[in-house]
Amino acid sequence: MISGSLEEQAAYETLIASFEKDNPNVDVVLNNFPEESFNEKLATMFSAGAPPPTFS
Repeated sequence: MISGSLEEQAAYETLIASFEKDNPNVDVVLNNFPEESFNEKLATMFSAGAPPPTFS
C-alpha cells in the first residue's frame, strides 16, 4: 500500500515482479492511493477489521 507517483508505482511494480519471480508462492498486491485519501483509506481498513497484510 503506497501513496506515490506513477513513476514510484512503476518502480515498485518492477521490484514486485522480481520478488515474485524469486518467490513463486508469494503474491504481492500493490495498492496506490492518492496522497489526500491515503490516511483515510488506511484508517477505514483498520476500522473495518481488514488492515493491509503488511500491518497485520
